[in-house]
Amino acid sequence: METTRAAIARVAARQFLEAGYGPTTMRGIAAELGIDPSLVIHHFKSKENLLLSILGPTPTVLDALDGPRETLGRRILEALLVSVGEGSLRFFAILTQVSDSEAVRARLREVFDEALIGPLRARLPHPDADLRARLAAAALRGLLYSIAIVEDDALTADGMPALIDRYAPAVQALLD
Repeated sequence: METTRAAIARVAARQFLEAGYGPTTMRGIAAELGIDPSLVIHHFKSKENLLLSILGPTPTVLDALDGPRETLGRRILEALLVSVGEGSLRFFAILTQVSDSEAVRARLREVFDEALIGPLRARLPHPDADLRARLAAAALRGLLYSIAIVEDDALTADGMPALIDRYAPAVQALLD
């Protein structure tokens, strides 16, 4: 059986994705679950804390790190853009709405370090592996920003597979 805390996080994640950060309210989350809003506050204290609690690495991206190093850039791109898909892009857009929060920025750095930079660094044989991992992560964030925030449709006009074909070599070059 799902705990109250887990149910709140599940509903909040969906509401954040559908409505965005601003319009999502603790009361709205509670109303959907048929619980008293004080329970949401009891478990998470604030809407920002609720958002922070659901931030974390996705299994799809973590799985992409396994395999030959020669195709690592492509696998990560596929995980971010195809496997995870629109939900990931929408959530990335939501995070930029609250990026003025130091707590959100700190958690994003932590998630990127735990989910991407650290595991990438561990797979790279170079003395500058940390820098290479951070550069690749920055390139990925830049692409996500251009697609989800700037909404540069020219990037995806030929479809995600074509974008991956063109962008993967750049990411891979940072890792090699």
